[in-house]
Amino acid sequence: MHMRLPIHDNLTIADLQERFREAFPDLRIEFYKRAHGNKKGSRQEDLLNKQLCLGEIRDCLEEGEMDIFSTTTVRELEQRFHDEYGLNVQVFRKEPGCSIQTTQTDKYTLAQQMELVRHFKKSVLPRTKEQIDEYDAL
Repeated sequence: MHMRLPIHDNLTIADLQERFREAFPDLRIEFYKRAHGNKKGSRQEDLLNKQLCLGEIRDCLEEGEMDIFSTTTVRELEQRFHDEYGLNVQVFRKEPGCSIQTTQTDKYTLAQQMELVRHFKKSVLPRTKEQIDEYDAL
């Protein structure tokens, strides 16, 4: 699977989220004031309002289009948003009853994350405490 995500200052965070969700329905992206560390989650108080335009939150003047493939890892995707467009992004995976930040499984591709969602929908494993720290990073 492949998508081309436009990054232009007049688009809102909600615009990008919707386009990403169309391509990867079991994942979502959230935008934050600050970057998060390796295997760390983003802080709720740094979450940006979905109605903000990208031009209001970016230092980088670069605009363009980001090619995103299902073979892209979460780590690569988050890093590209930051390095190429000055955006701090966190990928979330939808699971029954909640969405969790993919902190422990950033090495997984977007396709692998979506496969985990399909597996977790059928699973009887314990729920939350960030899905038992993403099931101890599998």
